[in-house]
Amino acid sequence: MRKLIFLVLLLIGGIHTLSAQSCNPFFPFEEGKVIRYEHFDGLGKLLNQSEHRVGAISNLKTPNGEVLGANVEMLIMDQEGDSLLSHSYQIICKEEVLFVDVTDLLGPQLTASFLHMDLNIKGDALLLPKELKVGTQLPNAQTFIEGSAKGVNVLSMEFEVRNRKVAGFEQLKIGQASFPAYRITYDMEVNMMVKKTFRVVQWFTVKENIGLIRTEIYNQSQKLEGFSQLAGT
Repeated sequence: MRKLIFLVLLLIGGIHTLSAQSCNPFFPFEEGKVIRYEHFDGLGKLLNQSEHRVGAISNLKTPNGEVLGANVEMLIMDQEGDSLLSHSYQIICKEEVLFVDVTDLLGPQLTASFLHMDLNIKGDALLLPKELKVGTQLPNAQTFIEGSAKGVNVLSMEFEVRNRKVAGFEQLKIGQASFPAYRITYDMEVNMMVKKTFRVVQWFTVKENIGLIRTEIYNQSQKLEGFSQLAGT
């Protein structure tokens, strides 16, 4: 169970990776753009890799007006780069704010963990505004997941993101590159039979329209459970 929760948290941490260049500075809506990440455990052992490729970009009409949308293809690979899972999801930008749907990103990973289950996933969008200022509080979010097998409910999970804020602005070095980055922190409560609370720290850069460059996940004892970081574009 602990391994499953950790996997989901790493993948949730990856949901903040995409944004619109014309609508939001943290990632371009640029067809064909690719961003790659590596995901490690708390001891620095490589677990897997992910690749996010921006596909079709379009203006979408909604009941609340027109928004900018991009389809993104995500590929999860093992340590050697062999494909494990693939999934497509959509990123929305409206009035310079990103709306990232948690359900679009959690679906395939949880399906892989529960191969014989039908999953029902509902959740709030995580919002990321164009203008970030140190000390700003960001909206919270909740995600609910139910799994069934042969018509019988066998899984119930709840994720709650709270205390989300822009905690700082600093230089972060990854490899040989240095990035000016906003540091965003929040608490993630995971309820799956028992409640566990994790502390998540993420860095978003305004350099080269990349967006998310690093995520760290800590348990209630402040021990590092795992981290993800930019591996290339």
